[in-house]
Amino acid sequence: MMETKLRRILATVFLLHTMLLPALALAQQPGEVMPTGDALYDRLQQAVLDEHRFELAGFVDYNLLHYRWTWAPAVATVESWEGEFGERSDYWCLLAYARAAESGRRSLETALLRRAADCVDAGDAVRQLLFRKELDRIWDDGTLDAWQDEELNREVIGSWRRLYPGKAWVCYEAADHLAGYEMDRRWLELMELGNSLPVTAAATELFPLSFVQERLASGEEIGNQAVAGSVLAMRMTLPDSFIIQYIGFKDSYKEMIVAGCAGGIERGMTALSRRELRCRSASGVPWLCCTPQVAGIMPPAVLESLHSWLGDDQPKGFTRYMQDFAQFNEYGSGIHRRLAEADPGLAQYLASNPHWSVLQEADLYPAFPEDPFPEHAAMEGLGILLGQLNELSMYGSYEQEYRLNRYLMDHEVPHCQEMLQHLATFDFAHPEAYVAMEETE
Repeated sequence: MMETKLRRILATVFLLHTMLLPALALAQQPGEVMPTGDALYDRLQQAVLDEHRFELAGFVDYNLLHYRWTWAPAVATVESWEGEFGERSDYWCLLAYARAAESGRRSLETALLRRAADCVDAGDAVRQLLFRKELDRIWDDGTLDAWQDEELNREVIGSWRRLYPGKAWVCYEAADHLAGYEMDRRWLELMELGNSLPVTAAATELFPLSFVQERLASGEEIGNQAVAGSVLAMRMTLPDSFIIQYIGFKDSYKEMIVAGCAGGIERGMTALSRRELRCRSASGVPWLCCTPQVAGIMPPAVLESLHSWLGDDQPKGFTRYMQDFAQFNEYGSGIHRRLAEADPGLAQYLASNPHWSVLQEADLYPAFPEDPFPEHAAMEGLGILLGQLNELSMYGSYEQEYRLNRYLMDHEVPHCQEMLQHLATFDFAHPEAYVAMEETE
């Protein structure tokens, strides 16, 4: 009897083995490095795939994605590349991110950022972050009296303006810092000067996010899509991410409404809104261009709190502006539904990812796939299930993250940029001059 039961068990195991092998072939296995032509990024791809291969098939726990870059290469690995890449600014930025990920810090080491800024090929992004950190140290120094604080602000801001004249980011960082004290005449002048200067996507993020972002915009080879997606997925969790500053704009608008500002509320609102809308549009980042309100863009409640503009006192042009504002929000709110029509699987990924909650239509897709077995034969059903589980794995989800950003860049970002640029033309001091979007089409 025991021998018969054992034979049955072995036969069952053998049958499952023969069924499972071809089904596993249907589930995507972790990929390999795809050359991009950038030696440092290709080395990063290899390190991610080698060091995190055991995680690639694991499920994504979004709680683990906060405050650290989950797929960062080991610090020792990156340090071993210094002899080959140490003259590149990007190398020191990557090392700063790796150290922050290993230690769990939310801030990048200033010393490493200085090494990055000292490189011949250093860009505006690392300089901008260093400037912000220098201003933050003044704000955090509790030993300074009011006079010392004022003198140090004047000295540091003046020095950076002389070093980098004609740079909008210098004006904006200085104005943001001064706003913490008071939205005075200096704040207004810096904000308006920044608004008069060109704004580009150059000063956005550091390597490796800058590399992925630039390749998305240019359409050049991105490399392994899951590795690229892992970097994009960390945008909201990377230490010192530039995207974080946009979340605080809503508080700036409200503070202006309550406390006022130099030059009057109309002039101040024009300066602050133009700064935000121009920078969001220039970034080309889907999360900033496509998401309605959440990144800080003025909600109607803030605009309507301008009491002199309520009811019958609304100036000509303000109503048209509010309608265009609502049109932008409505367009962003329809992105998930349009995506569902184009790619239901990608829409389901968006629905299950908390980082994209601002674009989610909760009724479109459940967070987890339905059981395929009732509708399919065992072999086919098992293959479908494994494929669905792959999409929920680290590798599959990061690949989906890349595809989502790719879709938004191709199909949604351009129109959102146009609307943001148009909204930035509104002048609160001269609302009657505003031309509605429909009149420009």
